[in-house]
Amino acid sequence: MRICKKCFREIGEYPFCPYCGASQKSNLLTLEQIYTEWSMLYFRKVGRKSREGYENAWRTLRFLGQSAMSDIKISDYQLAMDTLQNKSRSLQNKLLLLIGQLCKYAVTVHRLDVINPSPYLILDGVQAKGREIFSDEEISRLFLYAQSNERFSCTAREVLILIFTGLRPEELFGVEKNDVSLQYHFLFTWGSKTDAGKERIIPLISQIMPYVFSFYFSRSQENYLITSPRGYRVHIDNWRKRRFYPLMQELGINHADDPRRIVPYCCRHTYASLADRAGVDKDTIIKIVGHTSYKFTKRIYIHEKLPQLQAETNKIDRLVKQEITNNKEREGDVNGRCSRKTGNR
Repeated sequence: MRICKKCFREIGEYPFCPYCGASQKSNLLTLEQIYTEWSMLYFRKVGRKSREGYENAWRTLRFLGQSAMSDIKISDYQLAMDTLQNKSRSLQNKLLLLIGQLCKYAVTVHRLDVINPSPYLILDGVQAKGREIFSDEEISRLFLYAQSNERFSCTAREVLILIFTGLRPEELFGVEKNDVSLQYHFLFTWGSKTDAGKERIIPLISQIMPYVFSFYFSRSQENYLITSPRGYRVHIDNWRKRRFYPLMQELGINHADDPRRIVPYCCRHTYASLADRAGVDKDTIIKIVGHTSYKFTKRIYIHEKLPQLQAETNKIDRLVKQEITNNKEREGDVNGRCSRKTGNR
């Protein structure tokens, strides 16, 4: 007669205890088997960035892969956590989430007798370094360069659109022409990362509308608003390495001793900083950047909210005109820098 390992009642030949539900085959399932099953189901509904984060966390946990899930102790999980001691806190948080997800899956699907150790694990990672933002002088430099016929002038226009929309690079390069309203100065983005950011409307300030018009009426092989020089969809990695970073060095924004001080995501942080500085309503900022559960479910709802969003983002437009592009003293300094760079070629 077989006895349940958990409640010690007689269960006969049942694979699960009919009284407490505990699996009697728990010692046969390894952590790697649980991860493989869970990832095949879970990765279908998350984005590429999230999937890569979990895969990085799993590499840290893989040394426990052949151990029976029910035999792994809290101290074993803590050992995995300790290997990330000098890594970012975000990576530790991702590992913590992964452990919790695997335990939940093991209990729910296989009825394993395991306890989620996440609440008992100690995090000691390094806090992520704060993102840099573009200064007013650097934004002025971008505006001046965007008006030129230099090699990366088109990239400068793309960067300015990122700065004054708060879009992620992958969102901007995924915008199609039929998602843009030139008449009402806004665009739709279907997002890329969270539920909050999957569908939202982005007002366009007057300072970047000439660039939007230029991209909209350019010839391309595809229907995207912004395409590669050959007219095809922009690949983010290529754009970052071959256009964004060379532009930052060309303008002296990134230097040889710190070539990654400004990264593409800094455009998004700059937008939030400018909006806050201009006095834009915080709820409006959150809706535009897509960091809450706010969703647009009907187009009529979007049209009802458009005047409010535009009224708020017009504050950014006024800030740009008053303190950035119309600052004569700063522009004179920028012109001097640009002329010196041209003379050195």
